Amino acid sequence: MSESEKTEEPTSKRRGKYAEEGKIATSRDIGGVAIGLSCLLIFVLDGHSLTQRVTEVFRQFATNVEQVPQSDPKTMLPVVLLQAGWAVLSLSGTILATTAGVAIVAGVAQTGGNWASKAYGFKLEHLNPIAGLQRAMFSMSALIQLGLSALKAAVLGLTLWIVLRGYLPGFLSLSRLELGQALAFVGHVLFVLVLAALLTSAVLAVADYAINRYRTHEQMKMTKQEVKDEFKQQEGDPEVKARMRQKMRQIGRRQMIAATRKADVVVVNPTHYAVALEYKFGQTGAPKLLAKGKDEVAARIREVARKHQIPIVANPPVARAIHAGARVGQEVPAELYEVVAKVIAYLYRLRNARLSA
Repeated sequence: MSESEKTEEPTSKRRGKYAEEGKIATSRDIGGVAIGLSCLLIFVLDGHSLTQRVTEVFRQFATNVEQVPQSDPKTMLPVVLLQAGWAVLSLSGTILATTAGVAIVAGVAQTGGNWASKAYGFKLEHLNPIAGLQRAMFSMSALIQLGLSALKAAVLGLTLWIVLRGYLPGFLSLSRLELGQALAFVGHVLFVLVLAALLTSAVLAVADYAINRYRTHEQMKMTKQEVKDEFKQQEGDPEVKARMRQKMRQIGRRQMIAATRKADVVVVNPTHYAVALEYKFGQTGAPKLLAKGKDEVAARIREVARKHQIPIVANPPVARAIHAGARVGQEVPAELYEVVAKVIAYLYRLRNARLSA
């Protein structure tokens, strides 16, 4: 398998980048279908009332126009036109508000309310007409979109033909019907055709959205190297971080070994373990662990102890217990008091010996 193949699922950072650039799976047809269905629903629920209001608007407009010659045309005509415009706006207000709301809901449903900030930025390359023509007409994406559009048009046309074919006998007999019956028949056929077109478009829009979602997901997929590079950017280069951790351990180790100079006693095992304790006579707390280590570190602790004439006690059980149970820079925990008592007793004997000498 080639390293350049996109086999890895997109990371959250990759998805976020695509969202910022507006590369989100959408279908333009969904908004159009939603608007069309909402308008059709308005006409079904309120069609009779809407028809009456439209008739009233035209009747009022005709009456106002008849009155124009009888008054000052220069003054009356703008008033008549303004009244007619306001009447049309009031009639279409519900439809416009509904379609606008439906369009917004359809867009938010597809994008999740994402605001593609980078998609609206100015890009100099977009001013290149040749590049734009290549993207619009000769790119693989454009060819695929053209093919899908042709397929949708063919499916929609076939659906409308199938529906219309069932009404052909009725159209042939229109001449034998009264005007009202003929208009009712034509209106019914138009309603069925519009409904069939919208339902077919809805199915095609869902399919288009699914295809775009799949294509966008495939574009977002990453190569193994891209995943590694992104991880390095977010978490840092593992090799660099390992070197930094090693450096920090070395610094901490040097500081710990340097603290051995303040110790009152060093307990060893006798070569594998070493712990340096600080205990001031008369204090109420437990001994404090200044340094601990194994093998090489233990050897350094013993070396510092000998250099500064710090007593070294060979007691393997005590050295191992303190090394395993105590933390550097803190007092020995209570569960080790009994073990440490032996060391404190030794320090008392050593102190008394020095005082008596």
